[in-house]
Amino acid sequence: MRTILRRTTVLAALALAGGIATITVPSCTSTASPGPAASGPPATSAPSATSTVAAASTVVPSTVIPSTAIPSTVVPSTVASDLPAPAGTAPVTGTATADPWGPTPPVLTGVRTGRHANFDRTVFDFTGGTPGFRVEYGDLRQEGTGALVPLAGAAHLHVEFTGAYTRDPRTGAGRFDLHTVANPALPTLRQVRFGGEFEAHIAAGLGLTHRAGFRAFALSNPPRVVVDVAH
Repeated sequence: MRTILRRTTVLAALALAGGIATITVPSCTSTASPGPAASGPPATSAPSATSTVAAASTVVPSTVIPSTAIPSTVVPSTVASDLPAPAGTAPVTGTATADPWGPTPPVLTGVRTGRHANFDRTVFDFTGGTPGFRVEYGDLRQEGTGALVPLAGAAHLHVEFTGAYTRDPRTGAGRFDLHTVANPALPTLRQVRFGGEFEAHIAAGLGLTHRAGFRAFALSNPPRVVVDVAH
C-alpha cells in the first residue's frame, strides 16, 4: 500500500510540473482473504439498470387467434332435384323470348328426358331464344292435316310451339328431325313424339302412364322449354 501511495505522490508532482489536468489513480484491490460467510441467506444483489430496462422491454410474443370466419361456400341455385312434384293440371302458356321473323328466330335442335326424385323431365332445346308455347292435356295431331298421332300411355300432354322452326332460316339446314321418337320408360313419362311443323308451329306430345300434375317453363343460356310431370 505504501508503494502505491508513493507512486501516486510522484505522479502528482509530475502532473503539477507538466501542467497535466487529469490524474489516473490505480484501483486499490484488496488481496486479503475473505472472512467466514455470515449466517443467513446469501445477499441478493439489486438488478442493474441495464437488466431492468431489458426486462421492461421484453417482447411478449403475440398470440395467433385462429380465424372464426366460416369458409365461403358456394350455394347452388335451385336445381331440378330440389323442386317438389308439380300438382297442377290446367293449361300452361309461355311467351316467346325471340322474334320468329327476326334474323335469329327460335330453332328446335333437340329433345332430352330424365328422371328426378319427384318427377320426370322433358327438355326441348332451342337456339336463338325460346318460342311461345302452350302445354295441356289432349291428343297430339299432325300439323296442317289434323290427323291423330298415336302416343303410348293412358294420358297425353300436347305441347304446341308458336314461332319456332326446325331449320336454320339463314342456311336452310335442318337442325332437328321431327320423326324422332323417344321412349324413356320413366315412372310417368313413357314417350315423346312430334306432330310435324307448319307455318312456324311445331307440335309435340308426351305419353304418360296416368294423368299427373305438370308444369312448363322456359329457361335461358341455353334457351330451352321444360315440361315436368309428377310421379
